[in-house]
Amino acid sequence: MRHRNAISAAFALCSLALIRAHAAPPSTVYHDPFSFCRAVKSADSSGEGSVQDRRYQGLDLPRKVLSTLRTQYPRMDENGVWRCMGGKVYACYLGASGRACMKTRIVRKPTAVVRGYCAQYPNTDVPNAANDTFAEWICRGTKPILDTRCPQPALDPRGYLKSSWLEVRP
Repeated sequence: MRHRNAISAAFALCSLALIRAHAAPPSTVYHDPFSFCRAVKSADSSGEGSVQDRRYQGLDLPRKVLSTLRTQYPRMDENGVWRCMGGKVYACYLGASGRACMKTRIVRKPTAVVRGYCAQYPNTDVPNAANDTFAEWICRGTKPILDTRCPQPALDPRGYLKSSWLEVRP
């Protein structure tokens, strides 16, 4: 009986600790993207301006991020996103689809979407609208084949297209 009570008490304490750990608010809140990135090192983009981390409470698209993007895209509106990598701030212009700013992975096998397109449209190139990968595909008959005329894109260590992201300096 005593053994059972000890186990029950240990279980209750452990459960309470887990509940408190998950319910606790973030210990530090940041309003500046540079101090935030230095502290957290890496945080992915939400795809809608800010990062996916509730510890950052500043502007969704900080002024310095916007001004850095406008050096490359002078006519852009506020259509950008940012993230942290290695303690630094990086920015990306979303453009029409936002595809260039999305986290991805190099795919060497066709996905179901690409296979479905080739089944429906044999002997064609797979357009971006029907391609859910960053690889280029062609349909040989109904079989998707990697288009070797197009190089595979280079990804950074976090899985984003290297060529799409600009480092933002303080």
